[in-house]
Amino acid sequence: AVPLTVRDRASSKMKGPLTNLAVKAFFDSPRIVLGRSGRFLNLKLGPKSSVVLDTTYLDDKIRIGKGGTSGTRFIFTRCLANDKEAEEFKKLLLMKPTGKTRLLSILIAAAITGRTLLGSKVVGKAITASMTLLFLAVLLSTGGIEQDRQGNADKK
Repeated sequence: AVPLTVRDRASSKMKGPLTNLAVKAFFDSPRIVLGRSGRFLNLKLGPKSSVVLDTTYLDDKIRIGKGGTSGTRFIFTRCLANDKEAEEFKKLLLMKPTGKTRLLSILIAAAITGRTLLGSKVVGKAITASMTLLFLAVLLSTGGIEQDRQGNADKK
């Protein structure tokens, strides 16, 4: 995270006045992970992004903040040093994501296999249609990141 300048905090894009604790936070692409170990599917979708976050309250256990440009409220709690779920999450983030090319190849193979094995039966057509829709969703996904008209990730 990068602290905002006085000028950035006073920008007309901001929802109300921001404190000197406001920062621009940078995020990696959204991820979808299936399977406890993430080996089945670990996919990044969409671009990296950034948001403005302002901390309105902070103590040893919680942080309360709001989105600088949206005004949305956030409440974060601090993880314990030995939090098992946090450690599992860190391990998943360190894994190399499944490439889109590999995933799309798997979806195409599944669609062809479904169609070949089940022929023109309703189930075969349903599998083919499902895999085709999933293929398009992965191919065209922005991962939920809003983009401006030029296709740039929202950098509010």
